Amino acid sequence: MMYRMYRTLFLFCALLLLAGTISAQGWTKLSPFSSKALNGIFSASTSMSIGVGDDGLVFGTTDGGTTWSTATASTTEDLNKVFVFGTLAPVIVAVGDNGTLRYSDNVGITWGSWTSGTTQNLNDIFVHDPFVGTNLTVVGDNGTIIHSGNSGANWTARTSGTTKRLNGVFFIDLNTGVAVGNDGLILRTTDAGVSWAPINSGVSAGTDLKHVFFSTANTGSIVGDGGTILHTTDAGVSWTGISSPTTRNLERLSFGNASNGWAVGDFGVILYTTDAGSSWTQQGSGVTGQLRSVFFVDVMNGFAVGNSGLVLKTTNGGVPVELTSFSAARLSAGAVQLRWTTATEENNYGFEVQRENADGWQRLGFVGGSGSTTAAREYRFTDEHPPAAATVRYRLRQIDFDGSSEYSPVVEAAAVLPAEPELHIYPNPAHSSTVLTFSIVEAAHVALRVYTADGRLIATVHDAPLQAGTHTVPWNTASLPAGVYHAILESGTQSHVQRLVVQK
Repeated sequence: MMYRMYRTLFLFCALLLLAGTISAQGWTKLSPFSSKALNGIFSASTSMSIGVGDDGLVFGTTDGGTTWSTATASTTEDLNKVFVFGTLAPVIVAVGDNGTLRYSDNVGITWGSWTSGTTQNLNDIFVHDPFVGTNLTVVGDNGTIIHSGNSGANWTARTSGTTKRLNGVFFIDLNTGVAVGNDGLILRTTDAGVSWAPINSGVSAGTDLKHVFFSTANTGSIVGDGGTILHTTDAGVSWTGISSPTTRNLERLSFGNASNGWAVGDFGVILYTTDAGSSWTQQGSGVTGQLRSVFFVDVMNGFAVGNSGLVLKTTNGGVPVELTSFSAARLSAGAVQLRWTTATEENNYGFEVQRENADGWQRLGFVGGSGSTTAAREYRFTDEHPPAAATVRYRLRQIDFDGSSEYSPVVEAAAVLPAEPELHIYPNPAHSSTVLTFSIVEAAHVALRVYTADGRLIATVHDAPLQAGTHTVPWNTASLPAGVYHAILESGTQSHVQRLVVQK
């Protein structure tokens, strides 16, 4: 599916999935390297990102944002968005004003020009098949839609049926795509963009829709003016308005996996979802400038860019408390015990414990936090009367003293435990982080260690007693050399070995 390809790209690349933490650093403002408006950014990995801005500006980093280099894409036109496609021979494409199409096939060292066939401003680009990069669609002002079926060499105008400005486009697969624009406009295609049909947005005229993003084949979100958020669960056939925590204009979306996504906009607003866009909360950005684009390479690592050279970075999803573990375990009496630990806390009022049911998430109780501390803390909560479902899902809503809140990853408690210990690692291969999920049959002292292929111990991930059940522990692999490792789970007299591959 193309939506998976978009999130699992590129240059060097696979998606880094759930690292399972809430974090204390939040968003950090980086030192400016330009005073120009930064309009788009695309990350190929946690270390490599490229962006575009006004006056033909191109900027990039190969060290995760510590240092940046700047250049121009052989144009003085404003560049609006950037996309990277191709795995064997990556190509960077930038679109901009007055029909500008620029590309680089040598990591931005030099830039070539494609003939777009239009003088309209081009506002967004999407590659239907990003691993190969054959089919590209670009949208722009005055209803402009252009398409290339040969990797950008030639472009053909498509009939959009509108003269409204088109601001964003996203393709779920080769054929199915959605474009959004001014005055609540939504267009949908099922024939790779040959024809487009209008979709009822339910949004009043005068409300511009800015971007669309699908985190799964069926689930997508749209953002726009006045804090507008729309949601679909049927691949864009129909859209429903979602309650928004802001009235600020929203400009851009990005998802780090199927569930966790971010939206950015005016006055430094950043919104966050952990349920694929069904509900949103606000994160603190620490800035008041306009944010124009955002990109997450996983659920922890992201950049947001905006006006006057504004660049924000997060390595922990932008959330305020560092949650280092969270587990749910069935007790012998049928109750479920939740346990979680934090490494640091900042203005932490506490944790609302939630359980998922048929109607959504239900509040079970509240556990007070520790305010601000750099000392590790451990918390517990017992669900005395869980439903008789095969699997029960839980999450935490961490609440600050100022009322802002963030959600933890979801953990599950299975009704039936496995007959012997089990260990699962995801993602595997891993790049900079991974999650180790393990189930134990009975309460026991549990050790989870990682060894090199030749048997040298390099890390003890866990070494303490645990209740029977399923437990989740995030682990940072950034400092490990690329290679093959073995994770060994020991529970009482039983053990389980899982192979782990680290790629760079």
